[in-house]
Amino acid sequence: MIEMKITEILKAGQEKIAIADAIYGTFLFLTTLASGFALFVILNSVVFFSKAATSIYFFLWIALSVASLVFFVIMPLVRRTSLRKVAIRFEKVFPHLENRLISAWDLISMDTGSLGYSQGLINRVVEEAEAQLPSLDPKKLVSLQKTGQGFIRFLLSLLVIFLIFFISPLSFHNGVLRLFHPFESITRPLATTAVVSPGDTTITKFSNLTIQVKTFGKLPRRVSLFRKIESGKLIEFAFRRTDRGRFRYRFEHIKTPFIYFVEANDYISPVYTVSVVDRPRVIDIKLTLQPPGYTGFPRETIDENDGNIDCIKGTYVRLEILTSKNIMGGWLVFDRGDSLPMKASGRIADASFRVMRSGSYFIRLVDEDGNHNEEPIVYYIHTSTDEFPLVSIEKPGVDVDISEDMLLPMTIRGTDDFGFSAFYLFWSIKGDTSRQMLPFNLFGEKEVVFDYAWKLATLGLLPNDVATYWVVAYDNDNVSGPKMAESKHFSVRFPSLEEIAENLVKEQEGIEKTVQDVSSSEEDMIKKMQNLTKELQEAQEKTPWEKKEELQAVLKKQKEAIEKLEDISRKISETSEKIEKNRLATLSILEKMAEIRQILEDIATPEMREAMQKLQEALDNMSPEMLREAMKKFQMAQEEMLQKLDRTLSLLKRIQIEQRLKNLTELASRLAEQQKGINEKLASSSLSERQKLKREEEKL
Repeated sequence: MIEMKITEILKAGQEKIAIADAIYGTFLFLTTLASGFALFVILNSVVFFSKAATSIYFFLWIALSVASLVFFVIMPLVRRTSLRKVAIRFEKVFPHLENRLISAWDLISMDTGSLGYSQGLINRVVEEAEAQLPSLDPKKLVSLQKTGQGFIRFLLSLLVIFLIFFISPLSFHNGVLRLFHPFESITRPLATTAVVSPGDTTITKFSNLTIQVKTFGKLPRRVSLFRKIESGKLIEFAFRRTDRGRFRYRFEHIKTPFIYFVEANDYISPVYTVSVVDRPRVIDIKLTLQPPGYTGFPRETIDENDGNIDCIKGTYVRLEILTSKNIMGGWLVFDRGDSLPMKASGRIADASFRVMRSGSYFIRLVDEDGNHNEEPIVYYIHTSTDEFPLVSIEKPGVDVDISEDMLLPMTIRGTDDFGFSAFYLFWSIKGDTSRQMLPFNLFGEKEVVFDYAWKLATLGLLPNDVATYWVVAYDNDNVSGPKMAESKHFSVRFPSLEEIAENLVKEQEGIEKTVQDVSSSEEDMIKKMQNLTKELQEAQEKTPWEKKEELQAVLKKQKEAIEKLEDISRKISETSEKIEKNRLATLSILEKMAEIRQILEDIATPEMREAMQKLQEALDNMSPEMLREAMKKFQMAQEEMLQKLDRTLSLLKRIQIEQRLKNLTELASRLAEQQKGINEKLASSSLSERQKLKREEEKL
């Protein structure tokens, strides 16, 4: 039993030693392999080996490597250290054994009977050795220092390989190629090699191309680029150095394809091809514009190869394009970032959209190779605005008083660039606003003028009530919605009969005063003419040039007097209409006013006008005889005119007297009628209606 324990500890130590020797041997094997490879790379870079020399070196390298594998790795595992040597190593590592372990192993493994030792002595030695076994650790038989040395040798060999790779990648590459292909004929490597990019490539027309070269081995000072365009000559270009071993050359705005190659020291690159393809581009544009229906504009086709759009808001646009090559797709890209895909087929594409604002857009194309059009033209969209309409009340166009017929004739004018859809009459009485649609059927007309008779009888106006009114017009814009225009506000007042009568009297008094002034002026002119006539008679045959200006002044005043009388005639006509509308006229008053109009119209008789013309001609010719005759006729016409003015004044005074009587009679009659109507309403009205009727009665 004790012998087995000793054997087990020795075998454990034997196993540890074998493994450690094998690991150490592995590092020696790897170091031999790496060193042989590094040595070949170095020698091959200095002296280019022939095929035979490479083959011999390869076999020697393999043989040496295999031998190191067998001797340093396999042998330690197969031919292990004897157990006695393991015991000796234990004694060296653990001095406290004092040869007990080796002695015990020797006694166990020998024939003790032949030696003459007593069994008790042998058992005692073995037992003493067995007592020391727990303190023994087989791991301590192995020296890590030795293993570490082997690992360091291997790392040093790897370091040499890495240094070769970084110092001379080309030499490393050639060494690997030669060593692992020993039976192939390999030409001597170039001193310089290079990597050319992009090599063979395809670019779009007018784009730029940068050719880059990275050199290895013997770095060149100069790298040349050779280019040939179709059947042209070979042209050399010098690369620009950008870094150690790196060079670059840039071609700009390339139009045609070409071939090229690179030279750097003894290196000549393959011949590369640069193909040039066209980018897609728009070569023709056709626009079809369909304005909104309310404008009345016809469909318009613009085939001028111009993508700019000028149209009314709401116009539908169909855009058709012809491209330089077949395209895979197209888009209209607007200034706000939104895009509209186009329907593409071959070289033709189209899209439709509705213009709702001004802006800009461009056309983006992509061909079947994925190339886009470069720097597309920006087209502008300008929308013509539908202007706001204008509306005005042409007649009466001023604040007016309504007559007894309670009818207000109106003339309404509206202008808009595309026509109207509706007109409304608005009115406000004491803060309450109402409206009604005006009859209108001139749709589509840009300028409309129509009449409307507003019947105010239904508004329930009382004397002195005022209604503010205005007209609102809407255009026919069905895209953004009808726009509104509002006329100036006017007022219509329902005057009391007393006020109407008073105004009529004031108008008549004003007419009378004007006639009186003209009559006084006419008397003064007659006296002036008499004096001038007397002075001319005393002057006999001589022509008084200094009197010409005085006569011219008389003629001017006479013309002004006639114009005033014509104006009075118009005023009398207007006054007659007011009197008749408001039922304040009697037959006698109307007859007298008609007589006055006739008198005033007859004042400027042909005889008067002829006398004035003759006098003017005489003044122009300054013939004394002719002037005396003209002045005589002119005086006769003046005296006739003065008589008519006296007759007019007499009639006016009589009219005023009769008018006052008629006014009083009519006022009393109407007050009685209105009071009767209020009394009848009071009998059948509610409390609120009675209060309203009370206010009406107070107004009366």
